[in-house]
Amino acid sequence: MSNSYDSVYLIASIIGALAVGFVFGLVPLICGLIKKRVGLAIGGFAACLVGGFILGLILALPMCALFTVLIFVTKPKNAAAPYGQYPGQAPYPGPMQPNQQPVQPPVAPQPSTPEAAPEKMPWENSEQK
Repeated sequence: MSNSYDSVYLIASIIGALAVGFVFGLVPLICGLIKKRVGLAIGGFAACLVGGFILGLILALPMCALFTVLIFVTKPKNAAAPYGQYPGQAPYPGPMQPNQQPVQPPVAPQPSTPEAAPEKMPWENSEQK
C-alpha cells in the first residue's frame, strides 16, 4: 500500500508545482500584454511555469520578478519608428482627400549675391588691334 501513497504524493506535488508556476507566470504575462511586450510576456510565463515545475516557489518567484522588471525597464527596439518607416523619415500623411491640395515642402530662400561678369578669354575680345 505504500506505493499508492507515493504515486498520489508525486502527482499532487507535480500539480502543485505547475499551479505555482502558472499563478506566478500570470504576473509577467498580464504586465507584458498591457505594455505590448508580447515576447517577454510569453517568455516570462513559460519561465515561471518551467521554474515552478523544477523547484516550485523557490524558482518561480525570482523568474516572475526578473521578467516583470525586464518588461517595465526595457523599451521596444522599434519604439521610435512605426513599421516600414526609417528613422528620420517623415511620417506618411495618408491618402489625399478630393478637396485637398498637395502639400509642398518649404523652399529655402537662395542667398542673393551679385553675379560677377564672366571673364573673357583673349580670343573672345571683340576689339581688334
